Amino acid sequence: IDIRENGENISPEKSVLINIHSHLAEIPEKDLAIDLFGEVYECLASKKTKSLLGEYFTRRHIIQAIVRMFFSEDDIENIVEYKKMIGDPACGTGGFLTESFKYIKEYCQKKTRLDITNLASEIIIGYDINANNIGRTRINMTLAGDGFSDIQRYNTLSTPWYNENKKVE
Repeated sequence: IDIRENGENISPEKSVLINIHSHLAEIPEKDLAIDLFGEVYECLASKKTKSLLGEYFTRRHIIQAIVRMFFSEDDIENIVEYKKMIGDPACGTGGFLTESFKYIKEYCQKKTRLDITNLASEIIIGYDINANNIGRTRINMTLAGDGFSDIQRYNTLSTPWYNENKKVE
């Protein structure tokens, strides 16, 4: 991996970003009460840039509440058993997909002891027009314990994005 900081190539051992990442990776997910990636993006992305792109990023605590209100235990059982799809046609950085995955994962660990890593690749799909957001969503899903979901770049308002093989319900 070529790493550039301040315009020059450096070794991974000397990279400030890799050093920060390695320290953060040591923190158990349950102890990290914030969406770190989302918070960093919110700070780095200017309001003007987000406005020009028509982007709005829902805060993680709001997403968590919506996901918990939206999915009942019966819904989660159906998602797991019948592989019902969870789709977001304008996923941004994947907040709703990530929190849905975490909620299903938590349910499966408590109730079924089912490893849903493979299940996630079959049921979670996300689309966004911004290629940068697709990368961010993939990173968020990986940090949540998935990383294999179908996250793609599409303008769901103007291009045919419906895939017969992955029917969103």
